[in-house]
Amino acid sequence: MLADYPNFYIARLVLETRTPLSISAGRGDGVFDTVLVRDVNSLPALPGSSIAGVLRHLYQYNYADQSTQALFGSADLNHERPSQVHVSWGCLHDSHNQPIEGLILDQYRLMDDPLLSDALQLTPIVRDHVRLTHRGTAAEQAQFDRTSLRAGHRFTVELSLWSNKQKDKRWENLLALLNRPDFRLGGATRRGLGALGVVSLQASKFNLKNANDFAAYQRLSNKLADSHELTEKTLAETATFPQASISLTPREGYRFGQGTEPFFSEEKADLLPVREQKVVWNNNKGFLTDDRYVVIPASGVKGALRHRVAFHYNALNGYFADSPATEPNKNSNKAANNAVTTLFGFAKEKSGGQVGHMVLDDLYIRPKPEQAFLLMHNGVDRFTGGVREHMLFNEELVGQKTPIELSLTVITHPENAAMNEPTVRDALAMTLADLVEGRLALGAGGGRGGYGYFKGSIKWSDEGAWIQGKP
Repeated sequence: MLADYPNFYIARLVLETRTPLSISAGRGDGVFDTVLVRDVNSLPALPGSSIAGVLRHLYQYNYADQSTQALFGSADLNHERPSQVHVSWGCLHDSHNQPIEGLILDQYRLMDDPLLSDALQLTPIVRDHVRLTHRGTAAEQAQFDRTSLRAGHRFTVELSLWSNKQKDKRWENLLALLNRPDFRLGGATRRGLGALGVVSLQASKFNLKNANDFAAYQRLSNKLADSHELTEKTLAETATFPQASISLTPREGYRFGQGTEPFFSEEKADLLPVREQKVVWNNNKGFLTDDRYVVIPASGVKGALRHRVAFHYNALNGYFADSPATEPNKNSNKAANNAVTTLFGFAKEKSGGQVGHMVLDDLYIRPKPEQAFLLMHNGVDRFTGGVREHMLFNEELVGQKTPIELSLTVITHPENAAMNEPTVRDALAMTLADLVEGRLALGAGGGRGGYGYFKGSIKWSDEGAWIQGKP
């Protein structure tokens, strides 16, 4: 291997989770549906196979298949080749910004650190998910929970390439993928999870046929935290994608999900907004925030957009519930609706499926306590005029008047004909117009009580060129 590929490229990356991370072990624990992948210390980790798989997919999406197989290897029976790219496991950082490598025998070392002790919990974050049908009810076997690591945690990863070229442009192309908005790890990446940001990048190249480079390579430490013989590097800019900056101001109030802690009073309401802590860093010191942020999960926004896009696409193409040639709601969620499958992706049990092309992030906001309020509900018995049993309850809503800033990125590709279909773009444009003009409700309740509606504006990074079908 070294004789054929004497040039060794190496980079040590510090990655920070911008949104919660959920790399599942592929099983549950009898209580929760998913558990996190963990290392020998029971700390959440980034498997090297997960990182390599995402990089390979993104590289193949942007470059030729043959180039991808040459770089990442192939298992073709006629021509097997090993991968030239090597990826280590990602090690979690402690509160002093140092990665935890190897087996730690002193358990007090882990338990006394606030970030590590939080990550050692079986369920740092648990979110409930449900997929709704066109009737607004839960689809069969589509209500589940997902365990995640908090936003703000850091990991260190080593990425390397063995090459036969002194200047291998594939190395720069590979590192540039880390800057893409769709470089995400774990599950539910199109529901806001798994977004990562590069905090620092130390890199170098060694020609092992050169005596000086070989000596420097020998001095290179195998510890992830050691940057000796490495230099700071800046990632190259990647291709820009159409991005919609959506500013939304609540008209009345809103609530996403079902939380457990009241926001503004000691009296616990029956229904509460989801609130979470996150990790923040200051002078290379990490700590959990004392206050809990109100969370607007991307899954709550995506679900509403998906249903409204399906409606507009069907209307633009003449598919209606009473059309004799179509079944009722035929194109609401199935593969026949090109706008839904193209923008939001789809899954098939036998043929795999396709990832969505719309990227949204979870949003953490800090409204003031006085901006929350309680709303009472009851169900009246139509015969007695009294309250129905178990139908008197209240919920806590957030009603700040400061705008909420959402970001929506569309991953376009010149060879993707489905993305260029005019009715797909028109359906998305009409859906976003419904959102900012107060016709589409977000969050729990679905607008049943007059809340969950917003007014706002949209600004596209390309001045609306893609959404309007311009070159």
